[in-house]
Amino acid sequence: MPALLQPKLKGVIQLAPGAKVQVVGLQGSKELNGLVGQLLQFDAAKMRWGVELESGKKVLLKIGNLVPLNAEVSEATVDKETGAPKPLEVEILKPDVSGGYASASHQAAAEVPAEQDGNVGSVAEDEESWPVLPTSAETAKKMQSGCWFDGGSAARRFTKQLCENDPTLVSVVLVPPKRFNDEDAEEICQALHSNGFCKELIASGHHLSLESCKRVASVMRKTQSLALLSIGDSSLGDDASILFEALAENSSLTSLDLEQKGLTAAACRSLAGALQTRGQNGRPQLASLKLSNNRSIGGGIAILAEKAPAPLQLGLCDCA
Repeated sequence: MPALLQPKLKGVIQLAPGAKVQVVGLQGSKELNGLVGQLLQFDAAKMRWGVELESGKKVLLKIGNLVPLNAEVSEATVDKETGAPKPLEVEILKPDVSGGYASASHQAAAEVPAEQDGNVGSVAEDEESWPVLPTSAETAKKMQSGCWFDGGSAARRFTKQLCENDPTLVSVVLVPPKRFNDEDAEEICQALHSNGFCKELIASGHHLSLESCKRVASVMRKTQSLALLSIGDSSLGDDASILFEALAENSSLTSLDLEQKGLTAAACRSLAGALQTRGQNGRPQLASLKLSNNRSIGGGIAILAEKAPAPLQLGLCDCA
């Protein structure tokens, strides 16, 4: 078995208004890549930083498109009871009654700050996959219904492309707030049966019913293109064995994400058997198997180590 992955948080980068950053990784506005600017204000509704570039242009960018150049690194802290890294509190500015700004300390879900200056532009960087977070009951209701902001369903859009065998659609991503219920699972799985281009199905964070498990298992048995599967939530538990039975017959999957799926020792034994059968039948071993945060696996890990061919990368953090 490969060495267990034990990530350690060494420090926390502190971003604050005035910090110097460099723009990287933009696809829709590539001319901005490499430019340097300073942080203005964090927009918690859009989860973006306002940045004033050296040219004077102001844009809103995701944190993933910013490289800090002079930010401070604070020592990481962990929760004394769980040992998990604690989130860093960030200071977000909000308007006070005088028209200026008062500081307030918030963690991840901060309230929306004041509107940006009128000449602040927003770089439309893959907006469909990074929507504005819910700011009204109407928006929240749309998200829960599975509809996106133009009234369409993300799952139905993907289904249409899959049925058309669109070669540009290689990854179906339906993580929250996008919906993935039994109806969506049925449509997506039916479409995947005849699709030869899609390589990734990522729908983790949603409850997967027994019927949906069976539908996904059917796809796993027939697909020749899917290479990565990430599906279900912490309620998956023993029902994952249905997927593992299909995994034994699959020859295309190389990456399986099962983090925080409520797997039990029995499910882990089923997984070990499936991987062993794959190996015996000459099917490729998994390149990546993520099992972290499944605290009920127990003795299943020992069985996995004894019977299953070792994947190239194995994640087992926080498994009892």
